[in-house]
Amino acid sequence: LQIITRNYPAPGPDMLVHDDPSSPTGIIYEPIPEIERRKNHIDLIDPRHPMLPVIQVCLRDKDRDRPSARQLCHQLVSIKQGPEYAQSNQHPSPQERRIQEQEQLIEDQQKQFEDQRQRHQQSIQQMQSEISVMEKQMQQLEQLNENHKRQICEQQQALHRQQQQVHNQQQQIQKQQSTNQWMQNHITKLEQDIQLLNTQLLSTQLCGKSQEVQLMKQELWRKQYNLKQKAVSNFIATSPHPPPGTPGKPMASSVTHNSIQLGWSGPELGTHIVKFYYVLYRRMDDPSSQWQIYNTPDVQEVATVSDLAADAMYCFKICAVDKAGIYSESDMSDLIATNPHPIPIPGKPMPTKVTHYSIQLTWSGHKSSTHNIKFFTVLYHRLDDLSSEWQTTKTQGFHNEVTVNALAARAVYCFKVCAECEGGISPESEVSDPILTSPPPVLGRPGKPMASKVTHNSIHLIWPGPKSGNESVTFYSVLYHQLDDPSAEWQTTKTQGFQKEITVSGLAAKAVYCFKVHAECEGGISPDSEMSEPIATSPPPAVPGRPGKPIASEVTHQSIHLNWPGPKTGVESAAFYLVLYRRMDDPSSHWQTTRTQGCQNEIAVSGLAAKAVYCFKIRAENEASVSPDSEMSEPIRTSPPPVPGRPGKPAASKMTHNTIHLSWPGPKSGIESVVFYSVLYRRMDDPSSHWQTTRTQ
Repeated sequence: LQIITRNYPAPGPDMLVHDDPSSPTGIIYEPIPEIERRKNHIDLIDPRHPMLPVIQVCLRDKDRDRPSARQLCHQLVSIKQGPEYAQSNQHPSPQERRIQEQEQLIEDQQKQFEDQRQRHQQSIQQMQSEISVMEKQMQQLEQLNENHKRQICEQQQALHRQQQQVHNQQQQIQKQQSTNQWMQNHITKLEQDIQLLNTQLLSTQLCGKSQEVQLMKQELWRKQYNLKQKAVSNFIATSPHPPPGTPGKPMASSVTHNSIQLGWSGPELGTHIVKFYYVLYRRMDDPSSQWQIYNTPDVQEVATVSDLAADAMYCFKICAVDKAGIYSESDMSDLIATNPHPIPIPGKPMPTKVTHYSIQLTWSGHKSSTHNIKFFTVLYHRLDDLSSEWQTTKTQGFHNEVTVNALAARAVYCFKVCAECEGGISPESEVSDPILTSPPPVLGRPGKPMASKVTHNSIHLIWPGPKSGNESVTFYSVLYHQLDDPSAEWQTTKTQGFQKEITVSGLAAKAVYCFKVHAECEGGISPDSEMSEPIATSPPPAVPGRPGKPIASEVTHQSIHLNWPGPKTGVESAAFYLVLYRRMDDPSSHWQTTRTQGCQNEIAVSGLAAKAVYCFKIRAENEASVSPDSEMSEPIRTSPPPVPGRPGKPAASKMTHNTIHLSWPGPKSGIESVVFYSVLYRRMDDPSSHWQTTRTQ
């Protein structure tokens, strides 16, 4: 019966218990037929199986109703010879039939899902085709809009050209009017000269020199005619209008340490044709300076010339320029002095200490309550290297001294300083005299290296520093060699800075090494130290034995605390334990790991899922080896998450026209498991409103 069912369920109970007041004990026991006790097995057998009738006969309670052993053997032989018995193993059990029905149901659902997916895919394709048609229509509309914009732009350009032509014609008319006015002024002046000459002629006639005066009169008329012709020709050849008049003499209206604001009056004639002014200026207390130009942005008769030297003398001239580029200069201004610089210039930097890689500088110029200097900027440059550029460093606060490091040995440098404060930056100080850094020191030989700690794969070394040049050491190079390996070569490692100790790792176990050290600085390398004594690394640690089976000592909804016995052998060589765990009720889960802090035989594995089944195994490890995995623990289920109790009644503590601030007491139980609160609210004076939700942070 058990073989045929392929399962081993427990049978039912032997007796039924009934209440019986007449019984001394008050209850009676009624035996249950064997065939009913084995109902759990019979339900697992296919009804078509040929052995089922024989089994049912053998389960009868009375002996006379059951077949004898001989009869039973003959029945079994005859049944096994029949074709039904050979096919009986192919009949699915009820459990397999249920699985097949479930698989068939899943297959039908998958078909339904595939049909729905195809219908959705067709709908998506139809929507995509409609979107494509709409995109084409949008492109056509955008093309029409672009053509419309292009037409409007062309019309605007044509209108702009027409306006430009009208403007040019108006300018030509204005030029012609200006030309006529200029010629009229010259003719009027010539007529006045003629009248003056006529008066002189009358006086001359009275003196009896009429013939001579007549000749002078004819000559004057001829010059008048030639002058008119020459003036007209020159004007037409050079400019369509006369040049602007002379601007007024510039005057200073505001003066600072690096700028002067000027003002002047426009020319009396031709002001309307002035396009802009430009300012000519020159430093008069510097013979090597030349005239410079400052262009004004428009026809304003005021300008501020900046970037001037402090405490210097300047003079200025104004040039009025017309549209044709013709200009006229004003008279030169009086000498104008800029103010002294508001920030005092630091003194010339001087060296106070020079080494092979640094120079300490100092200069005059302390913190002043008037100028509030924040810090000094030091600029330095190597003179004996044509490719070097100016570099900068800053002081810590307003101190008037600094040490410039990372310089080359036996090199020539120069320095200059400027102060920075809230009002700006001072001019640079006078450049220092050339300063030569000292030659690099000669490094002595370091002491003999010695081992202070030895493991199977590392050796910690210490050594005395060199007797000379110890302060200039940048780092130490350690050379080491495996003596018991003829093919091994010298290897090198370096210290972090000038420490006189290092741990050389990555060595072979049970191997013999020797070491030597040399110091290095910017000036060179010291001689190698004396070679160390041969140093042997220790044997590798023993392989730890198999740890004991882990057992849970405390279980919560998200963590399990484990304990386990240590390995029976090699427990002292275990550096730590690796804990492997996996969720057993999730087929897709994988093994995860965590490790102990040191060789403790316990750990709390956190971050687990609630109401989930986990199993664990332990592995001991050290730097060289790993133990076999321990026996897997029994399945351990985490507890369900705690359910928080009911929170208190919410009350309003602050209200505005559009907000309400609420507070409430926490739940009386499970408050430590609360992650956040959800607040549900509804407008009660609006029957159509619904409950809404927000949550706390």
